[in-house]
Amino acid sequence: MLFPWSDWQFWLVTVIAFGCAWVVVRQLLPRGQSSTSCGACASGTAACAKHAVKAKSEPQLVVLSSRRRG
Repeated sequence: MLFPWSDWQFWLVTVIAFGCAWVVVRQLLPRGQSSTSCGACASGTAACAKHAVKAKSEPQLVVLSSRRRG
């Protein structure tokens, strides 16, 4: 058997490989939207929302006390 044209496993693996390749290529292609932000970036009202400003008196580092006795 030189060519696997009649083997169902060949076709199954080929379809899965093309599906995986499409997922990778789709991430590399530019989207049709004119937005400059990526999918993980905030957009719309989330991008315009005011973020809470921390007061300078708040400690930036939290130190947990040890539970050991001794």
